[in-house]
This record gives sequence, C-alpha cells and structure tokens, in this order.
Amino acid sequence: MQSHEKEVIRVLPALPGLWEKGHIKGLKARGGLEADIFWSNNKLDKIVIKSKFNNKFDLVYLDKVVPVNMLSGDTYIYEPQNDKTTKH
Repeated sequence: MQSHEKEVIRVLPALPGLWEKGHIKGLKARGGLEADIFWSNNKLDKIVIKSKFNNKFDLVYLDKVVPVNMLSGDTYIYEPQNDKTTKH
C-alpha cells in the first residue's frame, strides 16, 4: 500500500509474484487510516480501511479509481471482483 501522494491510496502496487495468497493487517497510512488487505491468486480480494479522522481520497487498484469519503470512526470495505463498496 502506498499513501505518499496527496489524497491517493494505492493498493498492492507491487505485489511480489511469490506472494500468491495472503493478508496484511494494521497497515498505517496518512491521515489516520489503518488498512487490512486480503489477496489470492495475486489479486486483491478485499481491503478494509478504518479512519481516525475525516478523510477524502482516491483508492486506486490497478486501473480502477474509487473516490472515498470517510468520517472519523468509519470503516470502508472495497471488494474489486464484485466492484462492491460498503461503508460502516
């Protein structure tokens, strides 16, 4: 995950081919964000993002850009295979 660009979060921009399946929990990103990322067959299955603050950013995975608007305490889930987004 990369968050060095202003208002952009890139998910799995350089996943090693040997990491075919896995997950990472508790990744920190700019703006008080925390993410859990799950993948299989070298593709993103799901990302769960929690926000400590109000945040607005673009979530980028491959060529897909998803605008995200979160309030403090929100949880956002993105599943690219279904093009499904959920906000709690």
